[in-house]
Amino acid sequence: MNPLVAKLRTFVDLPPEDEAFLETVCRTRRAVAAGETIIRQTDDPDRVTLGFNGFLARYKTLPDGRTQIVGYMVPGDFSDLHAFTPKSLDDDVKAIDDGVVVDLDRRRLASLFERPAVAEGLFFSSQIDEATAREWILNVGRRSPHERVAHLLCELFLRLRIAGRAEEDACPLPMTPADLAETTGLSVVQVVRALSEFETDRIIRLEAGRLTIFDPVRLRSTAGFSARYLQIDDDWGRRHPGPSDNPDASLGR
Repeated sequence: MNPLVAKLRTFVDLPPEDEAFLETVCRTRRAVAAGETIIRQTDDPDRVTLGFNGFLARYKTLPDGRTQIVGYMVPGDFSDLHAFTPKSLDDDVKAIDDGVVVDLDRRRLASLFERPAVAEGLFFSSQIDEATAREWILNVGRRSPHERVAHLLCELFLRLRIAGRAEEDACPLPMTPADLAETTGLSVVQVVRALSEFETDRIIRLEAGRLTIFDPVRLRSTAGFSARYLQIDDDWGRRHPGPSDNPDASLGR
């Protein structure tokens, strides 16, 4: 399914004609290569980019060349719905893996907001982007290394599920430990240690760009994760499979 349609369906009822319109909007696509910078701060804000397949990373660069990943774009995410208002952009966007994007100029983006249901869905999407940025600040500022990594894995899995890009217990995750370190403000050693312990404890497996979650309850419990900021009411990772009489099996309360 078109990831933008799948994402907006989570928040609003899309009429069939709106879904058909979004398919038309996304018809002209272009391929991007892993490591390619597709948006630069120095670019004129004359277009908005929609991730269609693959992962994109938003990052900031210090004068000495050090970088920090400040956000991920999964399929169905826009680079910036407000990109046409500032005189310049404030971050760069690069492709984590080979993927596909859709570029929308001012006229095409404006046409999305002429459809009430689509506009409402995009409003929700914009709110979630802002809430996610706040959650990332909390992640780097207050959570322990293991909590940071676990929280990021929970978030990305659910965001991919919203976009129709995750299976019941697995999803693509092409980030390297260096990418995850740059995202969480940790060292590569800390990230590798956390991932290794999660794998040893049979909570996850991260192999060949694919994340498999064996024990979502423990992963979610480790992260202290609540999906409230993603504006979804989910039961994923709240309860062990099968019937349980344990009142503490439900998490996130």
